[in-house]
Amino acid sequence: MLWYVAVIAALNLCLGYLWAARTRACPQCARRRATEMLSRRAPTAGATAGRPGSTHAAPPDGAAAKGPAAAAETADAAAEVKPPSAGGALGGLADGAVPDSAVEDAPLEHFFTGLDAYLGELTEVDRQLGESEDNADQVTQCANRLRTANDNFIGVANAAIDQLDAEPNLSRQREASQIKLRETVGGQLKFATARKSELDKLNIAANPKAAQAALRKTTEQLRESTDGLFEEVRACLAAVRAEFEAADQEPQMPTVPRDPATGLVTREHAESLIEQFASADRNEHPVTVALLELDSLESAGSQAADSVDQRLVCGVSNIVRRSLAAHHTAARFADQQLLLLVPHEDVNQAMRRAEEMRQRVASTEFVIDGRAIKATVTCALAQMSAERSGAKLFEFLQEALTEAKRYGGNRTFTHDGNSPSPVVPPELAIAPQQLAI
Repeated sequence: MLWYVAVIAALNLCLGYLWAARTRACPQCARRRATEMLSRRAPTAGATAGRPGSTHAAPPDGAAAKGPAAAAETADAAAEVKPPSAGGALGGLADGAVPDSAVEDAPLEHFFTGLDAYLGELTEVDRQLGESEDNADQVTQCANRLRTANDNFIGVANAAIDQLDAEPNLSRQREASQIKLRETVGGQLKFATARKSELDKLNIAANPKAAQAALRKTTEQLRESTDGLFEEVRACLAAVRAEFEAADQEPQMPTVPRDPATGLVTREHAESLIEQFASADRNEHPVTVALLELDSLESAGSQAADSVDQRLVCGVSNIVRRSLAAHHTAARFADQQLLLLVPHEDVNQAMRRAEEMRQRVASTEFVIDGRAIKATVTCALAQMSAERSGAKLFEFLQEALTEAKRYGGNRTFTHDGNSPSPVVPPELAIAPQQLAI
């Protein structure tokens, strides 16, 4: 009986051990599994220590000897050390480390990483030059290493500039800090390119000692020029981001409605401006309003008169637009009429401006489908006042325009609130011109 019990116990023990091994619940299996996982996390020697200019720290001496756990702990600490970050061309700006995956999506991350490697190479070349002792082979190795580092940085800086130029936000508007950002990167690129030319001309075989001195000077110049570049580019990025944030917060100005044919503002918009001017102090800020009408054409002949007139209105609009100041307004008032709002000018000042437009139109040959056509306009002016605003102002303008037409058109009349009166045409030196419309 005891023999039977012993056999059953042994079988249970074997089955239990097999189950534990399969599920890895035994202590030996657990330790072996942990060792495998930690060894996979431990860094290789080339991953952190063999890269010139790397910002990843190599494990300290003896770390590996303390066991897999200590090596993995060191790897985790080293993995937290990242190159300085700009958070992308216009994104989050260098408040901390960023994942390596972010480098692929941010143009200036490539620049920062390349600059970090460049600084490391410059430091290493300078150290090797100090140990070369005028040896031509060693100096040549240093020169080749410096050339390679410089060429790599030139490529990184060129790529950064290309991507900054292609950045949609940067193409939206060029503010001072945006220009400075590009100039900062471009300035270092220009300096590195100039040093490349000097390195290419270096003759080490002829005079190793002089070549060594020249290399040390070039290396020192490059180190000085890159000193503080991280902070300078970051400051530019911060300023760019602030500009765009401020621009996004600014209220957007409403779009001014415009006549599709002439590009001038609509009659409704001009009338709303007149209402605004009517509430202002006209003694301090005089406002003159002019009404221009295209005279009838006898030379249109058999051509479709309506089509010719419409194209002439567009041609006259071009001349009017070029004759006005930036704070003046021209509107398409009616089919063949244009309305001009001339603030800060009384009727006597605006009268000369209107005459210049009238005479310029009269001296222009409008070319339509290869045929030259002459056209004229008639002008009427009135200055806004308490008695002459709104509907009354338009009544005076139409009255002055009708009176000018009665005298044959192609002339200017003013209305003083009592009656229309003609303007004596000033003698203006206006050269004839052709305008294709």
